[in-house]
Amino acid sequence: MNVAPIDPVTRETVRELAAPGDGPRLTLTMPTHRSGAQGLREDAIRFKNLLGEAERLLKEDGVTGVRLQHALAPLHALRNDERFWQHQAEGLALFLTPPPEESAKTDGQLRTFRLSHAVPERVALGDRFEVLPLVPLVSGEGRFFVLAVSQNHVRLLEGTRAVVLERNPEALPQNLREALNIDEYQSYLGWRSNKASGVGGDVGGQANFHGHGAANQSTVKQQELTEYFRRIGAGLEEFFRDPTPPTHSSEPVPPGTFNPPVVFAGVDYLFPMLKEAWNYPNLLSDAIHGNVDALPANELHAKAWPLAEAFFQAPADRERTAYSEKDPALKSDDLSTILEAARSGRVETLFVAEGERAADPEPPRSLDPAAVNLLSVAAGDVVANSGRVFVLPRKRMPGDSMIAATFRYPRPQEANADAARTVGAA
Repeated sequence: MNVAPIDPVTRETVRELAAPGDGPRLTLTMPTHRSGAQGLREDAIRFKNLLGEAERLLKEDGVTGVRLQHALAPLHALRNDERFWQHQAEGLALFLTPPPEESAKTDGQLRTFRLSHAVPERVALGDRFEVLPLVPLVSGEGRFFVLAVSQNHVRLLEGTRAVVLERNPEALPQNLREALNIDEYQSYLGWRSNKASGVGGDVGGQANFHGHGAANQSTVKQQELTEYFRRIGAGLEEFFRDPTPPTHSSEPVPPGTFNPPVVFAGVDYLFPMLKEAWNYPNLLSDAIHGNVDALPANELHAKAWPLAEAFFQAPADRERTAYSEKDPALKSDDLSTILEAARSGRVETLFVAEGERAADPEPPRSLDPAAVNLLSVAAGDVVANSGRVFVLPRKRMPGDSMIAATFRYPRPQEANADAARTVGAA
């Protein structure tokens, strides 16, 4: 499978979507299936239901007639796009902006994002989009790669917690012969592998050299392998500059901004060579050891996910520890306090419980209070002001609340009170 169904999300993407609008903003989310006729049928039924709910909510908000017809036109077109539905990931988030009243015959504007994680089936109407489903993807969270290497094969696998797929970047060599343009590599070096140790000499350690000048041949072989890994690294870096397929509907990833964790899989002696030849910031120090040529993708995924998961959890764990050690004036788990701080750009780090919602008691216009998720509002404001957001399972939250935050500085009145106390004590 050569098409990545996961759409990249940048901080600027979330910032744009999180901004309040002049008119209604419609957010649709649903879980999806990567393949299978049954999965496609389920996705079609879910989307049809979402479309019906979207129409109902827009009518209740005063979008009717020709304006409603044009507002929903992009969703109807998407419903009939077979290619789009055949290339899905774990979840789908859609953001629809209906046309203003004065431009009723203009089609609505739709942005689509295929997600690496499942999301609930839901339609929400408010004065801003619900961006919380996109937040884990701002830094590529949840998406990792496995680089499985031997002298005979180079494989690149893309994975999330739930799935894995094979990738075939054009810039990545398929094996050592192709990388170095050597047709008869083993004859060229004058060495042979220990057949008892496995295919290609890659199991159990180094290849065995024989004949005259074996030491020199060993040096040549090491130099060739180093160059092999340099070319593998260069191919990966080119791929990571823009990992999106040609049919991608969102903006490409700017160079250097997509640095997903990479797990190496291969025999022990190759890993140090890769680290020396490829200076990549997120090449994990732990690896999958052994000959992996015959391992299917699902087995590699099962071995790699615990290593990737530890990488993803580490920043949140560090910030949770920092939260517990913060001065009380520089942290809170009160929703109203955090919303005010998020709007003013005071939030440094935000923690939001996965799957939770906090209704707005005073929603815009005449919307149902449950239509607006204040957790998403807070997350959007924090991202827009260059803060960090972690969406965590409830059990990993720093406290009992569904939301918590650390602040860059205290509220002005608290800072003034502290200053007054200091002066009084003096």
